Amino acid sequence: MLLAVNPKAGSGGGAATLAELDRGLVAAGFQVVATSDLAELNRLAMRGSADQSLRTIVACGGDGTARLVVEQLGSKVPLSVFPLGTENLLAKHLGISRHVPTFCRMLQADRRIRLDVGRANGQLFLLMVSAGFDADVVRRLHLERRGPIRHWSYFGPMLQAIWGYPFPQIRIAVEGAEWAESRWAFVFNLPRYALNLPIMPWADGHDGWLDIKVFPGGNFWRGLLYFFSVLLRVDQRLGLSRCARGKSIELTSSAEVPYQVDGDLGGTLPLRVEILPDYLEVIVP
Repeated sequence: MLLAVNPKAGSGGGAATLAELDRGLVAAGFQVVATSDLAELNRLAMRGSADQSLRTIVACGGDGTARLVVEQLGSKVPLSVFPLGTENLLAKHLGISRHVPTFCRMLQADRRIRLDVGRANGQLFLLMVSAGFDADVVRRLHLERRGPIRHWSYFGPMLQAIWGYPFPQIRIAVEGAEWAESRWAFVFNLPRYALNLPIMPWADGHDGWLDIKVFPGGNFWRGLLYFFSVLLRVDQRLGLSRCARGKSIELTSSAEVPYQVDGDLGGTLPLRVEILPDYLEVIVP
């Protein structure tokens, strides 16, 4: 059992939980190796995969940790996720518990499913990508980050973005055809977003498609309107958003617009997003 540990994940109090996880896995009959080094992770995973001694890699952290593990190893090794991050959206979607005995029983049962994975300008992602205001908040947060992220860590960057983000226009093409112009854009593989906001609850990580939703308004007050309309699931009924599906989606802008990938800063537009069907094997309850 190979543990890929993110030392910055969550609130910084995960050391005791990781020690408990190590003891639980050993008691369940596994030999456990933990590392925070991606090069060592790759070397150990390839060796364990070659001699068939490796059951899975456990990404111990948040969604960014899982994404980095998949990006490092691709589809070569089955993935497990032990939630130690701030949001843990992937673990919530899959129903994975942080309760160590329950988690160890899941790994012993070894039930596997396959998931689609997205690719954004070459970076793999499991959940979603977005461009616009929320990505600017992520950009500001990561510029200031010095340690573990807590929910309140977003407060300062959000205030800065409210006053400083200019909401430039984003052009969207789906399957190569011009589709919309907007100020906010969200592309989902799995139907999960921060605070469980139901932006696109019908997104399906098994269907071989990406789902995109856009909002046209270009200021913070329109953003508040969008937030509450999404929370009440009436944004489409009120004509406040547009949706589409595609296997490839392109986002461009004449301005500098940031995008985020599973909660991590990805870069700035242009952005090409593609779907990789049935790419990843994951151990689930």
